[in-house]
Amino acid sequence: MAQEEKKRVTIKIVGDEYTIRGTASVEHLMKVAEYVNEMMLKLADNNPYMSKHMLATLCSINLADELLRLKDEFDKKEFMQQLQIEQAKYYFQDEELERDDQG
Repeated sequence: MAQEEKKRVTIKIVGDEYTIRGTASVEHLMKVAEYVNEMMLKLADNNPYMSKHMLATLCSINLADELLRLKDEFDKKEFMQQLQIEQAKYYFQDEELERDDQG
């Protein structure tokens, strides 16, 4: 099995440069970096006396919260879809039973 080629990109987050690697496209890696940078800058504006380390920790907590909320929402939608499929199965089984009783 061939491994995906990792791309390198240099990004800037709150003025500091980092070189990151990943199998995603360079555009995606840049988009992720931009998202993190924007969140860090907003946090820095709202908390001007926090160190970068504290801002990064708060940013991580906010991103984890966002991820978990999205996962919960996805899981609920997936559950509802499965429930609808099961309800449809029972509906059609009931229809068949009624036809069998009548025929």
